[in-house]
Amino acid sequence: MTEEFHIAGHIFPALTDQHLVLLDIHADSYILAGPDEKKVLENIIKNTAPQPGKTLTGLLEQNILTTDLDCALRTDGLRSPLSVEYLPAQNERMRYSLDQQRTEKPVNILKLLWASAQTLVMRRFLPFDKMLAVVGKRKQKSRHDTEENSSSQEIEDLLDFFRRYRVLFYTPKDHCLFDSLCLINFLALFNIFPDWVFAVRMGPFEAHCWVQNKQDLYNDTLAHCGNFAPILLL
Repeated sequence: MTEEFHIAGHIFPALTDQHLVLLDIHADSYILAGPDEKKVLENIIKNTAPQPGKTLTGLLEQNILTTDLDCALRTDGLRSPLSVEYLPAQNERMRYSLDQQRTEKPVNILKLLWASAQTLVMRRFLPFDKMLAVVGKRKQKSRHDTEENSSSQEIEDLLDFFRRYRVLFYTPKDHCLFDSLCLINFLALFNIFPDWVFAVRMGPFEAHCWVQNKQDLYNDTLAHCGNFAPILLL
Protein backbone atom coordinates (compact mmCIF):
# COMPACT_ATOMS: atom_id res chain seq x y z
CA MET A 1 0.00 0.00 0.00
CA THR A 2 1.40 3.38 -1.03
CA GLU A 3 2.03 5.74 1.87
CA GLU A 4 0.13 9.01 1.59
CA PHE A 5 1.57 12.36 2.64
CA HIS A 6 -0.37 15.38 3.85
CA ILE A 7 0.47 18.91 4.85
CA ALA A 8 0.25 19.04 8.65
CA GLY A 9 -2.84 20.72 10.09
CA HIS A 10 -0.84 23.56 11.66
CA ILE A 11 0.84 24.47 8.36
CA PHE A 12 -0.83 26.77 5.81
CA PRO A 13 0.82 27.37 2.40
CA ALA A 14 0.50 30.24 -0.06
CA LEU A 15 1.97 30.79 -3.52
CA THR A 16 3.10 34.36 -4.11
CA ASP A 17 5.52 35.79 -6.68
CA GLN A 18 6.65 32.25 -7.60
CA HIS A 19 7.55 31.55 -3.97
CA LEU A 20 5.90 29.10 -1.59
CA VAL A 21 5.42 30.55 1.89
CA LEU A 22 4.30 28.47 4.86
CA LEU A 23 2.55 29.77 7.96
CA ASP A 24 3.22 27.63 11.04
CA ILE A 25 0.50 28.60 13.51
CA HIS A 26 2.06 26.51 16.31
CA ALA A 27 5.30 28.47 16.12
CA ASP A 28 3.61 31.72 15.01
CA SER A 29 6.16 32.02 12.22
CA TYR A 30 6.51 32.02 8.45
CA ILE A 31 8.79 29.71 6.46
CA LEU A 32 10.03 30.27 2.91
CA ALA A 33 10.23 26.90 1.18
CA GLY A 34 13.41 26.20 -0.76
CA PRO A 35 13.27 25.07 -4.41
CA ASP A 36 13.33 21.35 -3.57
CA GLU A 37 10.85 21.76 -0.72
CA LYS A 38 8.57 23.79 -2.96
CA LYS A 39 8.55 21.03 -5.58
CA VAL A 40 7.61 18.36 -3.02
CA LEU A 41 4.93 20.51 -1.40
CA GLU A 42 3.41 21.54 -4.73
CA ASN A 43 3.07 17.87 -5.67
CA ILE A 44 1.23 17.18 -2.43
CA ILE A 45 -1.02 20.21 -2.92
CA LYS A 46 -1.87 18.82 -6.37
CA ASN A 47 -2.48 15.34 -4.87
CA THR A 48 0.54 13.97 -6.74
CA ALA A 49 2.83 11.50 -4.98
CA PRO A 50 6.16 13.18 -4.11
CA GLN A 51 9.51 11.61 -4.93
CA PRO A 52 11.19 9.88 -1.96
CA GLY A 53 14.41 11.49 -0.80
CA LYS A 54 16.12 13.77 1.71
CA THR A 55 13.74 16.65 1.04
CA LEU A 56 10.66 14.58 1.78
CA THR A 57 12.30 13.11 4.89
CA GLY A 58 13.30 16.58 6.07
CA LEU A 59 9.77 17.93 5.71
CA LEU A 60 8.46 14.99 7.74
CA GLU A 61 11.07 15.57 10.45
CA GLN A 62 10.12 19.26 10.62
CA ASN A 63 6.45 18.26 11.04
CA ILE A 64 5.55 20.21 7.91
CA LEU A 65 4.30 16.97 6.37
CA THR A 66 2.57 14.04 8.02
CA THR A 67 1.41 10.57 7.04
CA ASP A 68 -1.38 10.69 9.62
CA LEU A 69 -4.56 12.04 8.06
CA ASP A 70 -5.95 12.93 11.50
CA CYS A 71 -2.98 15.28 12.02
CA ALA A 72 -3.77 17.01 8.73
CA LEU A 73 -7.43 17.73 9.42
CA ARG A 74 -8.76 20.70 11.40
CA THR A 75 -12.09 20.94 13.18
CA ASP A 76 -11.93 24.57 14.34
CA GLY A 77 -12.84 26.34 11.12
CA LEU A 78 -9.32 27.24 9.93
CA ARG A 79 -9.06 26.77 6.16
CA SER A 80 -6.38 27.00 3.50
CA PRO A 81 -7.18 29.18 0.44
CA LEU A 82 -5.54 26.45 -1.65
CA SER A 83 -8.15 23.89 -0.58
CA VAL A 84 -11.30 26.05 -0.49
CA GLU A 85 -12.58 28.73 -2.81
CA TYR A 86 -11.55 32.23 -1.76
CA LEU A 87 -13.33 35.22 -3.27
CA PRO A 88 -11.20 38.38 -3.20
CA ALA A 89 -12.87 41.43 -1.71
CA GLN A 90 -14.57 43.74 -4.22
CA ASN A 91 -16.26 46.32 -1.98
CA GLU A 92 -14.98 48.54 0.82
CA ARG A 93 -17.52 48.75 3.64
CA MET A 94 -15.71 50.83 6.25
CA ARG A 95 -16.22 54.52 5.53
CA TYR A 96 -16.74 57.51 7.76
CA SER A 97 -20.36 58.62 7.97
CA LEU A 98 -21.20 62.18 6.96
CA ASP A 99 -24.02 62.23 9.49
CA GLN A 100 -22.55 64.38 12.25
CA GLN A 101 -25.86 64.55 14.16
CA ARG A 102 -26.20 60.83 14.72
CA THR A 103 -26.60 59.84 18.35
CA GLU A 104 -24.49 56.85 19.32
CA LYS A 105 -25.77 54.21 21.72
CA PRO A 106 -23.81 54.26 25.01
CA VAL A 107 -24.01 50.47 25.15
CA ASN A 108 -21.92 50.31 21.98
CA ILE A 109 -19.08 52.12 23.75
CA LEU A 110 -19.22 49.49 26.49
CA LYS A 111 -19.22 46.71 23.90
CA LEU A 112 -16.21 48.23 22.16
CA LEU A 113 -14.44 48.55 25.52
CA TRP A 114 -15.20 44.88 26.22
CA ALA A 115 -13.99 43.84 22.76
CA SER A 116 -10.76 45.82 23.20
CA ALA A 117 -10.11 44.30 26.64
CA GLN A 118 -10.93 40.82 25.34
CA THR A 119 -8.52 41.31 22.44
CA LEU A 120 -5.75 42.51 24.74
CA VAL A 121 -6.15 39.46 26.98
CA MET A 122 -6.23 37.06 24.02
CA ARG A 123 -3.09 38.56 22.48
CA ARG A 124 -1.19 38.64 25.75
CA PHE A 125 -2.09 35.26 27.22
CA LEU A 126 -3.03 32.95 24.35
CA PRO A 127 -0.55 31.35 21.93
CA PHE A 128 -1.28 32.27 18.32
CA ASP A 129 -2.81 28.90 17.41
CA LYS A 130 -5.00 28.82 20.54
CA MET A 131 -6.22 32.34 19.80
CA LEU A 132 -7.23 31.32 16.28
CA ALA A 133 -8.96 28.21 17.62
CA VAL A 134 -11.02 30.29 20.08
CA VAL A 135 -12.22 32.57 17.27
CA GLY A 136 -12.89 29.65 14.93
CA LYS A 137 -14.85 27.57 17.41
CA ARG A 138 -16.94 30.57 18.47
CA LYS A 139 -17.82 31.17 14.85
CA GLN A 140 -18.66 27.50 14.30
CA LYS A 141 -20.96 27.39 17.32
CA SER A 142 -22.92 30.36 16.04
CA ARG A 143 -25.96 29.57 13.92
CA HIS A 144 -26.15 33.15 12.72
CA ASP A 145 -25.40 34.32 9.22
CA THR A 146 -24.12 37.87 8.76
CA GLU A 147 -26.24 38.75 5.78
CA GLU A 148 -29.46 37.14 7.05
CA ASN A 149 -29.42 38.50 10.59
CA SER A 150 -27.99 41.97 10.03
CA SER A 151 -28.98 44.54 7.45
CA SER A 152 -26.38 46.17 5.26
CA GLN A 153 -27.08 49.51 6.95
CA GLU A 154 -26.66 48.02 10.43
CA ILE A 155 -23.28 46.58 9.49
CA GLU A 156 -22.12 49.86 7.96
CA ASP A 157 -23.24 51.75 11.09
CA LEU A 158 -21.30 49.37 13.31
CA LEU A 159 -18.20 49.61 11.12
CA ASP A 160 -18.45 53.40 11.15
CA PHE A 161 -18.83 53.37 14.94
CA PHE A 162 -15.86 51.04 15.31
CA ARG A 163 -13.66 53.20 13.12
CA ARG A 164 -14.62 56.40 14.96
CA TYR A 165 -14.16 55.15 18.50
CA ARG A 166 -11.45 52.48 18.40
CA VAL A 167 -8.84 55.25 18.81
CA LEU A 168 -10.11 55.66 22.38
CA PHE A 169 -8.65 52.25 23.20
CA TYR A 170 -5.76 51.64 20.78
CA THR A 171 -4.01 52.97 17.67
CA PRO A 172 -4.75 50.80 14.63
CA LYS A 173 -1.73 51.95 12.59
CA ASP A 174 0.60 49.04 11.82
CA HIS A 175 -1.38 46.72 14.11
CA CYS A 176 -3.54 44.82 11.63
CA LEU A 177 -3.77 41.69 13.78
CA PHE A 178 -4.99 43.51 16.90
CA ASP A 179 -7.34 45.69 14.86
CA SER A 180 -8.84 42.74 13.00
CA LEU A 181 -9.25 40.64 16.14
CA CYS A 182 -10.84 43.56 17.99
CA LEU A 183 -13.29 44.13 15.13
CA ILE A 184 -14.15 40.42 15.07
CA ASN A 185 -14.72 40.40 18.84
CA PHE A 186 -16.82 43.57 18.58
CA LEU A 187 -19.03 42.27 15.76
CA ALA A 188 -19.47 38.93 17.56
CA LEU A 189 -21.33 40.84 20.29
CA PHE A 190 -23.94 41.63 17.61
CA ASN A 191 -24.02 38.05 16.28
CA ILE A 192 -22.05 39.02 13.19
CA PHE A 193 -19.29 36.60 12.21
CA PRO A 194 -17.27 37.64 9.14
CA ASP A 195 -14.09 35.98 7.84
CA TRP A 196 -10.59 36.71 9.08
CA VAL A 197 -8.09 36.61 6.21
CA PHE A 198 -4.32 36.24 6.68
CA ALA A 199 -2.10 36.94 3.69
CA VAL A 200 1.51 37.42 2.60
CA ARG A 201 3.55 39.03 -0.15
CA MET A 202 7.19 39.04 -1.24
CA GLY A 203 9.67 41.73 -2.23
CA PRO A 204 10.21 42.37 0.64
CA PHE A 205 8.30 39.83 2.71
CA GLU A 206 5.28 41.19 4.56
CA ALA A 207 2.41 39.52 6.41
CA HIS A 208 -0.99 41.14 6.78
CA CYS A 209 -4.55 40.33 7.83
CA TRP A 210 -7.99 41.86 7.45
CA VAL A 211 -11.70 41.19 8.01
CA GLN A 212 -14.18 40.58 5.21
CA ASN A 213 -17.57 38.97 4.64
CA LYS A 214 -17.94 37.31 1.29
CA GLN A 215 -16.56 40.04 -1.00
CA ASP A 216 -17.10 42.97 1.38
CA LEU A 217 -13.92 44.32 2.97
CA TYR A 218 -14.43 45.62 6.51
CA ASN A 219 -11.19 47.20 7.76
CA ASP A 220 -8.81 47.92 4.90
CA THR A 221 -8.63 49.20 1.34
CA LEU A 222 -8.90 47.14 -1.83
CA ALA A 223 -5.72 48.73 -3.17
CA HIS A 224 -3.75 47.53 -0.17
CA CYS A 225 -5.20 44.04 0.22
CA GLY A 226 -4.96 43.34 -3.48
CA ASN A 227 -1.17 43.10 -3.20
CA PHE A 228 -1.32 40.09 -0.87
CA ALA A 229 -1.86 36.36 -1.42
CA PRO A 230 -4.20 34.74 1.16
CA ILE A 231 -2.57 32.05 3.30
CA LEU A 232 -5.20 31.35 5.98
CA LEU A 233 -8.97 31.83 6.20
CA LEU A 234 -10.91 31.79 9.43
